[in-house]
Amino acid sequence: MAIRNELVEELLAGRDPSEVFTSDGLLDELKKALAERMLNAELDQHLASERAGASGEAEGPRNYRNGSSRKTVLTGTGKLELQVPRDRQASFEPQLIAKYRRRFPDFDKVVSLYARGMHSLAFASWKERREVAAALKPVYRAPNAELALKALEDFAAGLWGARYPAIAPAWRLQWEQVIPFYAYPLEVRRMIYTTNAVESLNSCLRKAVRLRGHSPTDEAAAKLLFLALREVSRNWKMPAREWSMARTQFAVIFGDRSTAG
Repeated sequence: MAIRNELVEELLAGRDPSEVFTSDGLLDELKKALAERMLNAELDQHLASERAGASGEAEGPRNYRNGSSRKTVLTGTGKLELQVPRDRQASFEPQLIAKYRRRFPDFDKVVSLYARGMHSLAFASWKERREVAAALKPVYRAPNAELALKALEDFAAGLWGARYPAIAPAWRLQWEQVIPFYAYPLEVRRMIYTTNAVESLNSCLRKAVRLRGHSPTDEAAAKLLFLALREVSRNWKMPAREWSMARTQFAVIFGDRSTAG
């Protein structure tokens, strides 16, 4: 995606060109803005996953945003102070800059996280994400890859594609990895892209490991994870809502390989 000359001119207006790449210059400002936007997008995704993953579990206190904390990280030009968002239950673990990491990641990692689709709503403002998500539904609900690509082009040419021009290129960049997704019926696809239950489980395991700090042996680590899994499984009351329909499709697609009965 080409950056418009008008945007570059706006960013450089009133600045000393010799200070653009120095400490606290334009480049560091862009790093800070991009990093904080991605961190907030990560938290949004984390909270949404927790809420959806809890649909089949016992009701508990709902998790929310809880302000932010300051974190100073090292960059190639000096230090950068970031506002890292927090959640009330302290279960959020950023991918971009891990809790105990003190060095800003290379930009290739930042770009790769965006390219993998931190994943599409990360590009949209919070107030408009519901509308953007609705506009993207024809893409991932299309009956086949050909119609999905047509729906993506329609999105790119429409209102939300024009307002957020980075979304469609992010899909196109990963399109070869998206195509196999359309080989499955919609009922199975819901189970593939709805990873909330897995993410919720991984979050519980990470929390148990983090609280312990370290394990003296592999056996001790395995026991810790076993106990954490046993505790979590006590709250598993119902399967995911989409599982019943997906199980029927698994039996049709995989025949004797499926244990759905």
